[in-house]
Amino acid sequence: MRIGAVGQHKTAVVLVNFEDDQRQPFTAEQVDAAMFTAPNSVSSYFNEVSFGKLVLTGEYNPSGDVYDWVRLPASLDHPCKDGPQAQIAQAANVAAEQATGRSLQGYANYVYMLPRRTDCINENDGSIVNGSTQGNVTVMNSRDTDPSLSEGIDVHEISHQFGLSHANLMVCRNAKNKRIVTPLDLSGKCHDYVYQDPYDPMGSARLAAGLPIDFDSLNKARLGWESPQNIKVVSKNATVNIVPDEVASQGTQLVEIPFAGSAANGPSIYLDYRQPIGADSNVSPTSLLFKGVTIRVSDPIGFNRPVTLDDFSHLIDTHPQTPSALDAPLKVGKAFFDKSTGIKIQDLGISPEGAKVKISFAKNKTQRH
Repeated sequence: MRIGAVGQHKTAVVLVNFEDDQRQPFTAEQVDAAMFTAPNSVSSYFNEVSFGKLVLTGEYNPSGDVYDWVRLPASLDHPCKDGPQAQIAQAANVAAEQATGRSLQGYANYVYMLPRRTDCINENDGSIVNGSTQGNVTVMNSRDTDPSLSEGIDVHEISHQFGLSHANLMVCRNAKNKRIVTPLDLSGKCHDYVYQDPYDPMGSARLAAGLPIDFDSLNKARLGWESPQNIKVVSKNATVNIVPDEVASQGTQLVEIPFAGSAANGPSIYLDYRQPIGADSNVSPTSLLFKGVTIRVSDPIGFNRPVTLDDFSHLIDTHPQTPSALDAPLKVGKAFFDKSTGIKIQDLGISPEGAKVKISFAKNKTQRH
């Protein structure tokens, strides 16, 4: 059976600090609104982008449950380390149970919110750690005194609990160190930049203050929000219409193009199309995100297996001559051609209703059927 993020997920949030730190920069009521009850809460966000397939609930409230501040021993005051995070979660549960008389054992997802720390440094990019997730436990290094300003980070970390990994950017250079369109065989000097897909909450979009944007169709499919009928696998010449990612549809919202020869579990190209609808209305309507088709490379979705934290996605920047990946989508009238596979993708046109894409294969290249 497909394992994703569907149905009701009981969620607990515990506000945590330590004996050597007296700060309580936000209230349980503020966190409850930001996480569960406000119109623009994390819960409302997931309900919208999942097309109602994912609902955050509580054990004691219709929405998720928030437990007021608990203070833990100073010996656990190392929230950036992997070991203490598990100990923080265990100790916080015990303290919250003692304070409320309620059991915290029945939840699918746990979030522990700490006041902002500046001594937690991310090994991937040198920035301050905003949160860390292990299994179904997230420890949040909350960004501000207003917890609603951390919604993008909350969505990112909770989605790790659901199994999603980071949305990365692949950058390749030729022998002259000039950026080139990523060859799928990764010939040239290539580097995978963690988080740097700007168009998914699992990438750099998580860093935006306030409301996060929508997920790309690949991640929606992984979480079970788009079904196999929304995915069209193309292994021979075809022209495909792609429906916008943000609307519930019976049409194609994700195109998969296998390119790994006969390897059944090899990587594929994935195409999707976005419009300023729903959560994506938080993006400027003039954004290049909406001006073409987005290309990513990743392992197969695998509807018969769980999503895992090894399932990275890699955004292909079709305009590498510019320093930003904000113009990564393939513009109308332009083509992406990969010599290593013979695959050519042409953006024939877009409208609010969808994008039209032509996919062709060189005859002398091996294709997977």
